[in-house]
Formats: sequence, C-alpha cells, structure tokens
Amino acid sequence: MSPSSEPLVVFVTPVYNGADFIEETLACVQAQTYRNIVHVVIDNGSTDGTRAIIERYVGREIPVIAHYHDETIPQIDNFIRGVDAVPEGADFFRILCADDTVHPTYTERCIALARQDPEIVLVGTGATVEGMVDGRQVKEIHPTHWPKDRSIFTGPEATRMVLRGDGVIIGPHLLVRTSVLKTMPGYYRRFAHGFDTDAAFRVLTLGKFGFLQDELCLVRVQESSVSHLEMHPRRTHFIDWMLFLKTFGEAVFEPAEYKALLKAYRRYYLRRLVLWTMESRKATVLKLHLSELARFNAAPRVLDWVDAALDLPLRRLSLRRKVRSGHPLG
Repeated sequence: MSPSSEPLVVFVTPVYNGADFIEETLACVQAQTYRNIVHVVIDNGSTDGTRAIIERYVGREIPVIAHYHDETIPQIDNFIRGVDAVPEGADFFRILCADDTVHPTYTERCIALARQDPEIVLVGTGATVEGMVDGRQVKEIHPTHWPKDRSIFTGPEATRMVLRGDGVIIGPHLLVRTSVLKTMPGYYRRFAHGFDTDAAFRVLTLGKFGFLQDELCLVRVQESSVSHLEMHPRRTHFIDWMLFLKTFGEAVFEPAEYKALLKAYRRYYLRRLVLWTMESRKATVLKLHLSELARFNAAPRVLDWVDAALDLPLRRLSLRRKVRSGHPLG
C-alpha cells in the first residue's frame, strides 16, 4: 500500500527560541517508519538560530511546512495557530513540542491501534521523562497506570480512570482524529492553564481512547520552560484539577462517587494551599488561587477550610475513609 493511500498524519510543532533541541524534534519526524506525514512548524518570533535549523529540513521527504511570525504571542495562541494550520484532508494530528521526540515506530503503531476501532478519537502512549527536575538530572519512565491487559477504553471510562488516578493522560503527547475539530468549538480554549489536558478531556466526550504501553515518546523537562517558570511556582495545575473535576466529572461518575471525589480533592487542595503559604511566608499563591476559584464559582467557604483541617486526623482515627483520586502532587 503506497504512503498516499494511508491516513494522513500531521505533526504540529509550535516553537519559540528552540535552537537547543528542535533539530532532534525535526529529525525524529523524518525518521518515522510511517511515511504519510506532514510536519507543520509554527515559529513564534524566535530570536536564536531556530529558523535556520527549520530551513535545513524544508524539502525533505516528509514535507515540512514552516510558518514564521515576527511577533511573539502567548503560548496558547501559538498552539491555536498550529492547530489552525493543520492541512485539509488530514486524518490525524498531534502536537510535538519543540524539545520532545517520538520513537521511529510511534506513528505506525498509533495508526494501527486507531484503525482497530473507528470510534477511537485519541491515542496515547507510554513516555520517558528526561531533563532537569529541582536541579537534578533525571531520566525515568513516566507513570501512566493504564491496565496492561487492555488498549481501548470508552471516553467516559477513560475520563473516570484519569480523575480517579487509574490512568494518566500526557496532554502534549496525544494523537487526535481530526474529525473532532468539526465538532469542537476550537480545539484549545482559554479555560484552564493546562489547555492541552482540557482539550484531551473534551475530545474524550466525543469517542474512545486508545493506549499503547510502550514508551514511544520522550518528554524533555527544562527549567526554562513555560510550565516550570509559570505553572509549577504558582501551582496552577491544582486549580486546573478542580476545574476538570467540576467540568467533566459529574457526567461520568455516579452522584455519590462524584460528590466524594470532589470533597476529597477540595480537602487535599486547601491543605496544600495553607502549606504553600506557610512555606513561602507570602500570600501571593494563596491570593491567586482564591481569585481563580472565585472566577469559576468554586471559592472555598469557612466550613470547607475546617473540613480540610480535620481530614487527616479523622482518617487516622478511621472515622473517614480515604478516597482514591488522580489529583496532582506538589
């Protein structure tokens, strides 16, 4: 079967000053065993050698479509610009960050899984994490928790498993069936700080999830990245988790379990807020979180703070059971 008769897969790489690693990213796409691919690169006004590196890959066997922009815009806007640039006729697309890579068989294996069931709209794989974490060099397998005896899950089932902690979705490393773009009012939206994870949850309302256990992706962690400079210091992923529970949880859980899960996370979250404030001796993060929660009608009441403070003592006395949750750590 010729490459053109296979589904067309589009890799989208948004980049800003990515000269250190983008060549590895470009090269890994060219090395795919599956060949019906187009690589779209969206340069967000880079001022280093990024553009020159991209230009070396234009004209290769796997086409590289480069879009250069002089003005640097917020990260989410550049990602939106990338999805908007997915060519007509594409069957699947995925974001590939400018410092990440995929295994040569990544596309071939993901497409093989997606072809098993036309209702699969999202495909994830295992991943390895590499880079600097808290000042130390790491290279380790990213825990994903999906059961090893299955590879296809309904959308509601996958959503439940992620919110319970029985499965992990890595927002930037997902292959998406492009048909969802006709249904979703914008793939990314200005809702959560983790806009890629929000998009994944929304896609799961439209179809099934496929998962491959093998580590076919490399996620590179950099202390200069947006997530490490903005998300981690402000702990905005904790705000996101509350939003995800409230937005997607109610539709997939029985009422009693949903209520218990939401309460358990709120208790944990409020305890962490107090701890962060005590550690930093500043109320900056606390004020940010309370402001964000109020914006989404999720501001804690006095009784919520009291309930959170009593949670650990009550559990230690076996007067309250622990609820399994996939909430973030930190």
